[in-house]
Order: sequence, then structure tokens, then C-alpha cells
Amino acid sequence: MKNKILVVDNDYSRISGSTQFIHSNLKKDFEYDLIWDQKWTKSINYDRERLKNYETIIFVHSFLPFNYIYNLRNKNIIWVPMYDSLCNLNQLNPFFWKLIKKLDVKIVSFSSVVKKKCLDNNINFYQIKYFLEPKPLVEKKNKLKILFWDRGEIKFSQWIKFFEPNELEKITIINRPDPGKK
Repeated sequence: MKNKILVVDNDYSRISGSTQFIHSNLKKDFEYDLIWDQKWTKSINYDRERLKNYETIIFVHSFLPFNYIYNLRNKNIIWVPMYDSLCNLNQLNPFFWKLIKKLDVKIVSFSSVVKKKCLDNNINFYQIKYFLEPKPLVEKKNKLKILFWDRGEIKFSQWIKFFEPNELEKITIINRPDPGKK
């Protein structure tokens, strides 16, 4: 398994499809093995001993406690954090990011919050702005229809303030929090 890549992704992402684009892009250029971390969905831990067999380990969304990461310090560790999980796991605290720096974890960032944490702590990171190509507008509508998927971390009040009430036609809320969230 020398020089092989291991990707550890959150099992809930498999269910939701939220990281499918990451896997699609990785498969274009790399061969890798995949572990679906079922800690959230089924409270099942995967065999962490397997990690020792890989030179490069990419954590998508999921991340290990630092004592495990420390044991992998001679590996190429890459983490792709999702903004909403930072709040969930107390990963916005400054001490956390100092340890990321000390352990030389590389970051792939999709958000300005993660980018700022990396810049503030002089952490190697790669910023990506990923979006699906929008479909051409058939007819222009004056009001917005919003779909908000409530996963239990980002509150309605945190984002609704960016819209004027007269701009909105409809807001649809899907209340599907991550396991263990209300």
C-alpha cells in the first residue's frame, strides 16, 4: 500500500451526497481507498490501525482527536473541514488551530472562516470556491425562493439577515439535523 491514499469521510455525507463532488474530482487524478466514518450515524468507530498503512490520509469533514493525529505525524495529513462542523466540534477555538499548525496538517478550505483561521495561524491551506454551474434563467423572477437545509448547526437567524423581506417569495426549510443535533 506504499504511496497509496486513504480518504476518511463522514458516513452522513454518503447518505446526503454532500461530498460526492470531492470524490468525483479526486477519482479523476488519484487512486484511493475509502473509509466511511460511521461515528455520527451508528456510533461505530473504524479500525484506526489501518491508517498506518498509508502515506497520505485525507479527512473529509471527519477528523480524529489530536492524540491519534499525533501518532500519524510522519504522514501527509490533509483535512477538508466543513464550516458547519467547526462549531460542532469546538474547532473554532485558537488552541485547536495551533495544534493543526504544530502537526503540519494541510487544509483544503471552502469557507472564509477556515481560510482566516489558516492565515491567522500560518497553516498551509488551499482555498477552493466550488459551485455547480447555474442553469440559464428561463424567465426572470423578482423574488427569491430559498431552500434551507437545517442540519442543526447554522441557525435561521444567522443567514436570514442577509435578505430583505420584500426580496423573498418563499422559504422552504428541511429540518434534518445531523445525528445528535436538535
